[in-house]
Amino acid sequence: AVGDMGRIHVLVNAQGFNVKAPATEFPLADWDKLFHVNVRGVMLFCKHFAAHMVEKGGGKIINLSSIRGARGATGGNLAYCASKGAVNMLTKQLACELASKNVQVNALAPIITITPMTAERIKNEADRYERMLLNVPMGRLGTVADLVGPAVFLASAASDFVTGTILYPDGGMSSFV
Repeated sequence: AVGDMGRIHVLVNAQGFNVKAPATEFPLADWDKLFHVNVRGVMLFCKHFAAHMVEKGGGKIINLSSIRGARGATGGNLAYCASKGAVNMLTKQLACELASKNVQVNALAPIITITPMTAERIKNEADRYERMLLNVPMGRLGTVADLVGPAVFLASAASDFVTGTILYPDGGMSSFV
């Protein structure tokens, strides 16, 4: 696929999903499926695109993580939080290995972001999200627009000396960690 596209300057690695279950009952098949997509998928994209970037003289990788990679959550999020923590460490390790090859690897770790995929869940679990907002100094959930500026920064020359960074567009939630 890379050959069909020509040179790839930036990879935005934005795959992931969640399966919720109590920690003591979490189905191993669901754990494996979630890690297959959320961690293995990220690693494979990084591996293949990084090889291309190294060959072409550099590039940028932006992995989409979550505040849940640094801060746990109630409600059956064991696998999701663990997988996003793994994405954070994968990002840092790749940054260490690829920095000398002019490939910067960073991650965005937002709070839950209102999208067509999440809007219904947010509406159905309004009480839960209202409680969560008590830990968000800006007092609201994220929007897609809140991710654009940080993504543009990480994709641009303005971030050429930034690698291994987990950037939290989270309304200040990570300041409570």
